[in-house]
Amino acid sequence: MEIVISEQKKSERKLPEPGLALGILYSVVHMGTQKTNFENKVDWKPKVRFGFELPEQTDEFSVEENGKKQVVVKPLVASIETTISLGEKATLRKILEQWRGKALTKEETNNFSLSALLGKPAMLSLVHQTSQAGNVYCKIQGLSKVPKGVVVPAKTYNPLIEYNIKEMEGGQFNSLPEWLQNQIRKSKEFIEASGDNVPF
Repeated sequence: MEIVISEQKKSERKLPEPGLALGILYSVVHMGTQKTNFENKVDWKPKVRFGFELPEQTDEFSVEENGKKQVVVKPLVASIETTISLGEKATLRKILEQWRGKALTKEETNNFSLSALLGKPAMLSLVHQTSQAGNVYCKIQGLSKVPKGVVVPAKTYNPLIEYNIKEMEGGQFNSLPEWLQNQIRKSKEFIEASGDNVPF
């Protein structure tokens, strides 16, 4: 009997639409000290990743519960990753000041809780970009305060996620996507905990 095969196309993930979008912060992930390479200069910097769900942009997702598959409608998400620093020229400081619509005070720069931002809304400026591998992805280009009159859901669809690198594989580590778990395992903190030397 003739054997006929065909390559199965992977279903493409729906991207958020470019432009302004309402976002609600549902995830704050301290990724630890990550290896960076800028203009062929290798360095190690502490990173944080913010995840926003977009209540006005949804898609259908297949989920399995108790062995049964079902299709549910969930909000799309968009994320932004940056170095943990509140210096005057730091990107994180710029993000926070644009989001809040006011400058950080000296007291706030000495003791600012990123966890307190969980569940807070923001207007996101989204753009589509193409990676070196040719993949199109959605990038958060900027954040700002939510204008008056915009209706914000009382709570997020996704459970709030707060992870600190000090928890290693504890806390909500298992709630993170596998690719993000793997990236966190590449941090200086995980390497040192395993007894290996940090490569330079």
